[in-house]
Amino acid sequence: PDGEPWLEVVGEARRPLAPAGVEWDTLVWGYVRRFHGTIPDRPAGSVVRYRLGVGDRVADGGALHAYAVDEAETPAWARDAVVYHVFVDRFWNHDGPWPQRGAGPAERYGGTLEGLRQKLDHISALGANVVWLSPIHPSPTYHGYDATDLFDVSPTLGTLADFDRLVADAHGRGIRVLLDFVPNHWSRQHPTFVAATEDRDSPYVDWYRFKRWPSSYESFFGHKPMPRINYANGDARKHVLDAVRFWLDRGVDGYRVDFALGPDEEFWPEFRQATEGSWTFGEIVETPATQLSFEGFMDGALDFGLLEALRATFAHDVWSAARFAAFLDAHEAFFPADFSRPSFIDNHDMNRFLWSAGGDAARLRQAAVCQFTLAQPPVVYYGTEVGLSQDEDSRRAGLGGDKWARLPMLWGDDQDGDLFAFYRSLVDLRGSLAGASRRTLHADATSFAYAVGDVDVSFDLDAHTWSVTRDGVSLLREPASV
Repeated sequence: PDGEPWLEVVGEARRPLAPAGVEWDTLVWGYVRRFHGTIPDRPAGSVVRYRLGVGDRVADGGALHAYAVDEAETPAWARDAVVYHVFVDRFWNHDGPWPQRGAGPAERYGGTLEGLRQKLDHISALGANVVWLSPIHPSPTYHGYDATDLFDVSPTLGTLADFDRLVADAHGRGIRVLLDFVPNHWSRQHPTFVAATEDRDSPYVDWYRFKRWPSSYESFFGHKPMPRINYANGDARKHVLDAVRFWLDRGVDGYRVDFALGPDEEFWPEFRQATEGSWTFGEIVETPATQLSFEGFMDGALDFGLLEALRATFAHDVWSAARFAAFLDAHEAFFPADFSRPSFIDNHDMNRFLWSAGGDAARLRQAAVCQFTLAQPPVVYYGTEVGLSQDEDSRRAGLGGDKWARLPMLWGDDQDGDLFAFYRSLVDLRGSLAGASRRTLHADATSFAYAVGDVDVSFDLDAHTWSVTRDGVSLLREPASV
């Protein structure tokens, strides 16, 4: 475009950007000019908002960019975390019969916060030291990702008092608590949205991005029951940030942030300030480069790249051992060591690993051995450790098919006790590897091996076997071949 490029810090005069070179871009089949500029230092605690543009045109549709000036670090305890992810409605009902299957996978099964508290023994026995709860707020749906009140607990799950007892009991066992937090959107039954659609002059109208009031507005992937929040509005931003602080004040230790790609950039610096000292990581289903762009906004992001590689290698047989080993080396080199990347092999939005592996528990064990011997904190999705699978393929079920990966927890004789003991041994093994660096030793089409400190870990993809040894002595309680 005509004109010179500029940078404008909000409240200050525009400053020109200086030429930084010319590059050829094959994608656009042309030359791309680059420019750079510097924003002077600001004191700690500041939030800096700025725009970029060329001539009379503002870049990025006029959107503000923002960052916080701080020295926040990921809590030390997060590096040693073993996270247990619980879908609360599907875990345990403290006051009634527990179904093996309900009226339908999209119905409420009756799990409660008190039920979870009563089953903390299971999480403790596994060795997990962090429990991550699916959304617990009032909501018209069973899954809770469309809240009507960010400051309360769904009456189907319990009360604030139940929540407080759960946190206190968990902390008493050395288990920290994370909440699933959804800042991008909430339910269209949220009182502010109801007010915004009933009165054109309501102050809440600007809390949303209406294209044509009152029926057309931005929402989560066009799903109208989940209107998107407009964070350019300071009152909307304050409301959500107040909720973030509310739960931290009640003892929550951090957040898994749902659909972190959604909120406007100017939301994140204040979120970072509000959550300093806790552990925060985002659901960013995008490239590693995009995930890393959230550095400084959160402590890190769920490792979807590793997830895909683990499933491609151990569940689907579409990656060779050499390809997986090369991926691991590059993946670990790309991310800074202090960018937290919790690992997982399945979750509530996809087929469970055991289902994807055709029910082959040996494949599950292989993937778990790899997951638990890598540096980043592992996440175990409830039931995976005791053989919980599903009845139908989530992908073939279409919209809402992920409900099949959310069936109720297995208890008693329905659990695979040997698998649970294996997972318990993995937690113990992980504790002995803390802080050790990893290096690849060998990789070919069907096998690969790496060392973690003085521990050797090897895999044979054809035989679905593994070996974890120190000085030739096996470190797992179970034989390599199952």
